[in-house]
Amino acid sequence: MLGDLMKGEDWPQMARQLVLLQQAGVDMNVFLPQLGGVGSTVQRAVEANSATIKAAGTDRWADQLRATMPEGIVRDAILASPAWPDIVAAMDRLHGQGVGSDLSATVR
Repeated sequence: MLGDLMKGEDWPQMARQLVLLQQAGVDMNVFLPQLGGVGSTVQRAVEANSATIKAAGTDRWADQLRATMPEGIVRDAILASPAWPDIVAAMDRLHGQGVGSDLSATVR
């Protein structure tokens, strides 16, 4: 599994993030074994919330998030979060006020 992980184009970024977590005091012997379970949980939540996201009309912001944030567990967790509709509502309000007409410009 590690070999496949290290072949990914985002491996250098992921490796830096893991080092930063370890330097911040995260016990990698505890964290890494749990990571697979977290990923599965997030994936199931994303799949379950896809219909809700579409029904809520949040596809525009979901598309913007996908275009500006690297694919992975963090992006999936944001989209699957029960708070996503509230985040979208806040983004719509800000957009209506002229703040950040393009999310990618805001993120950078």
